[in-house]
Amino acid sequence: MYLGMDCPLRVGVVGINFKTANLSFREAIARSAKKLTGEAGLFFPHPAIVLSTCNRCEIYFTSSDLAEAQTDLIRFLYRETGIDFEHRIYSYFGIHCLTHLCRVASGLDSAIALETEIQGQVKSAYISHSKVSLPSELHFLFQKALHVGKKIRTIAPSVHGGRAIFHVIESLIRQAGIDLALAKILFIGNSEINRSLIRCLVKPGMRRAHLCTLHPRKDEILEVYGREVLAFWERYDLIFSASHSAEHLIRPPGRVKNCMIFDLGVPRNVDPRVAKLPGVRLFNIDQLDASLQDSKGCELDLFNLEEMVCSHAQRLCGAYRKKQRYLSVSSQ
Repeated sequence: MYLGMDCPLRVGVVGINFKTANLSFREAIARSAKKLTGEAGLFFPHPAIVLSTCNRCEIYFTSSDLAEAQTDLIRFLYRETGIDFEHRIYSYFGIHCLTHLCRVASGLDSAIALETEIQGQVKSAYISHSKVSLPSELHFLFQKALHVGKKIRTIAPSVHGGRAIFHVIESLIRQAGIDLALAKILFIGNSEINRSLIRCLVKPGMRRAHLCTLHPRKDEILEVYGREVLAFWERYDLIFSASHSAEHLIRPPGRVKNCMIFDLGVPRNVDPRVAKLPGVRLFNIDQLDASLQDSKGCELDLFNLEEMVCSHAQRLCGAYRKKQRYLSVSSQ
């Protein structure tokens, strides 16, 4: 295990993504990692930030002993999941951790290269964990990675990965013969991906589109309901679920009509048994990603962008080293 000792930035990451693990495995890790967020995370001996999206779950941490912190994290995840996963996870330390998060924030490590959704997801993870006290190393790591991500996007052609997924969804809806203007639609979760879907799919005057959220409040576009509406989910023609809930929100009812469901949550929001109900077509995030990969055209030449990210990370590591030396001399 190489800890990046040439870089004084004491940070590391343990994670999985769509390249190393399937959806079932990712959602098991995501459920466990959630226990390291908020006040519950204060009981873990190493400060950490959890980045959990549809396609990845990563835990960034800092410690005076990175190897010990990695071991503690792996033991925690194994204890929570009971799954043998070491061959599926990856770990990076020091400058390699910084480079990895820069690649993630830039969209270079995404299923769709240079997609734009991940930048907001990295920022949201950082802001949500900043509500509790974080060591300066984690602030430096996330602030600089977000800055590099923005730089890469200013010189690279922007590919709206989220919109690409939406095009796949729209195509499946058209193939099913569903008229969005007439369909009764339910969005579960007031998440970023659902807000993007709403902007993409809901047109002015569509009165049959509803939003279900844990904390309902007035919305300019949709009628908003609490989770009590989920008891009647089978009344909807289209359902888009992208909640952060760790539990299934949709389960098999006694009777259901024709319904198309897109489960964009990790962990999954929809009980997989729902797919066996007559008239139900259920798509999860891995199935949508597979459809997207099949429909992609030529690949972008990303070599130069990868080189730029590595160069930025090296410069940042050098700047951090100089800062630490200055602070050390000043304290003497």
